[in-house]
Amino acid sequence: MCSLFVSKPSAVLTTGQEAVRQGLQSLIQLFKQYPPFSNLSAEEMLQLLKRGQLVFYAKGDVIASPAQGTCEQLWIVRQGMVRIASVEHDAAGQCLEKQVIGMLGVADCFPLGALMGERPTSRLYVAAEDVFCVQVDKTDFLHVLHQSESLRHFVFKGVSSLFGQLYEQTRTSAYERNAVGANLNAPLDTLLSREPITCTPELPLREVVRHMHEQGISSIVVMEDEHPAGIFTLRDLRRIVAQGGNLEQPVSQVMSAQLIALGLDATVFDVALLMAKHRIGHVCIIENGRLYGVVSERDVFALQRVDLVSVSRRLYHAATVDELAAVYRSVQPVLTTMQAHGADAIQLMELISGLRDHCISRAIALCLPDHPAVDFSFDWVVFGAGARGEQWLFSKQQSGIVFEAENTAQGVERQKKLLPLAAQVIEVLQLCGMQLCQSEKLASSPEYCQSVQGWQQHMTTWLESGSARDLSKQQSLLDQRCVWGSGLAWEQWHSQWLQRLQEHGDALRRLKKTVLRYRLPSAEQLQQFLESKQFVVADQDFRKQGLRVLTQAVRVLALEHGCNDTNTLKRLSCLVQHQLIPLASAHALRQAFNYLHLLKHQQELKNELEQDESTKLTPLEKRLFREALRQIMPLREALEQ
Repeated sequence: MCSLFVSKPSAVLTTGQEAVRQGLQSLIQLFKQYPPFSNLSAEEMLQLLKRGQLVFYAKGDVIASPAQGTCEQLWIVRQGMVRIASVEHDAAGQCLEKQVIGMLGVADCFPLGALMGERPTSRLYVAAEDVFCVQVDKTDFLHVLHQSESLRHFVFKGVSSLFGQLYEQTRTSAYERNAVGANLNAPLDTLLSREPITCTPELPLREVVRHMHEQGISSIVVMEDEHPAGIFTLRDLRRIVAQGGNLEQPVSQVMSAQLIALGLDATVFDVALLMAKHRIGHVCIIENGRLYGVVSERDVFALQRVDLVSVSRRLYHAATVDELAAVYRSVQPVLTTMQAHGADAIQLMELISGLRDHCISRAIALCLPDHPAVDFSFDWVVFGAGARGEQWLFSKQQSGIVFEAENTAQGVERQKKLLPLAAQVIEVLQLCGMQLCQSEKLASSPEYCQSVQGWQQHMTTWLESGSARDLSKQQSLLDQRCVWGSGLAWEQWHSQWLQRLQEHGDALRRLKKTVLRYRLPSAEQLQQFLESKQFVVADQDFRKQGLRVLTQAVRVLALEHGCNDTNTLKRLSCLVQHQLIPLASAHALRQAFNYLHLLKHQQELKNELEQDESTKLTPLEKRLFREALRQIMPLREALEQ
């Protein structure tokens, strides 16, 4: 039976059968609060724990080590915290603790990988404080594993199954606020309910419209030699009628020849994103040159209308500043509905990035007529999270302007003309709800409104003589993207200095040092956090700190290896290709990234709605937060190496 004090086994024998039974039931009740045990039946928990023993470890004691040989036990933390550390060996071959890479708390079990692989653990597990663990023999664990589908799912999928649990809870919560039924992650072929309706290029427009009316469709694909050549929609018809067009002309003269298409492996979310990006209502489904159908906006949101495309169009065509602000602030309910449809944090940020781009572009277009002196081209650039596509609706904005100038005098003159325009645009964006960057990295500042030559000189000085502190304050400039303008001036500047950065080993080393200065929470800090009701403990926001380390570590490693992508997840894929990070680790980091951004979004939304109430973290949230931080810690090792 489950012993209560391993150090004094004889005490267990004198407690009596009833006392042991009561102790066992209390353990079951405790562990049942935490995943994965929350999904196990009471009988399965009884089978798992009834022959276990409760073991005490004093602070600093080694619980599991590679030196112990093939793993024959599973430990489940009953009380206290256990740190996971990488291992190094001394001259005598003894295992020593090298670097802490994670923390374990109540109901965490270890070392699962070694137990299932029938090998020694590759990590060191040390008591971070006085710890009680339930020690379960491998045979008993495998017996329950064979019986329990839930436990098998956790063991073979690892923490991924827990992240899936949390995302489902979040989706369900959004679903309850918005009664919807479609899943945006569903494959695209679920929307294809009929064969595509087509016509030939020479068919008169009047006949095409009659055919569309008879079929009850809003679009028709024009086929030439059995290949899609264009598409004609009711929106095109309204434009032609309004212009007094000839209905006898062939459809080939008025169709849209630029087909926007996706393959069969795309998802419903991919269609919605493409529609919002191009402000269209129809997407062709083409695979290997064959037309499989046309998906309309109505198809995507048939069960409950999500006005994503409508919002995108209204942002792009807003006639006044007030209208633009009203439309932008109406986006949040749409996002909640998208989340209920199954969109995760990464997908939502990608969507928001496109909507923010539309809002910025329209704000510039609305302000330009007030500044006739700006009669030359320029590019509006966003920095930091906005450039990475990792912002939420009301996140802080960082922006700049780059333009071409023949000489210094012309550069100064154009800067004077652009600064008032930039100030007005930023004022409009503030009205929409976008907050200002605290460090004032804004296009309305002379430092961030410069000619190509001015930017190149600024970045050269920064790279060659900037201190680690300067690099830390300015490193958001490493992430940049042009959102308005031709992009020619920005590309001219960006490509040159990015190449110089990758060749500048000293600057990259200083950037690494700035990342290594960020410390993830110690065992004591993490315990304090997990017992609190808020994410901020002793003025430290561990959620933001974890994201900062992940984002900046991936950025520096990617830049060092010639990756020009800006998005964190694309940079992560680049590191996998260079074999700097294993594919499994990259997948775990993606989940940690997604989860931490989900927490960030929830907090920013509370702040925007002025909701200051906080609720205590659930056991699942505590477990996942620790796991997210644990996945990030090895990135520090990669930087040090």
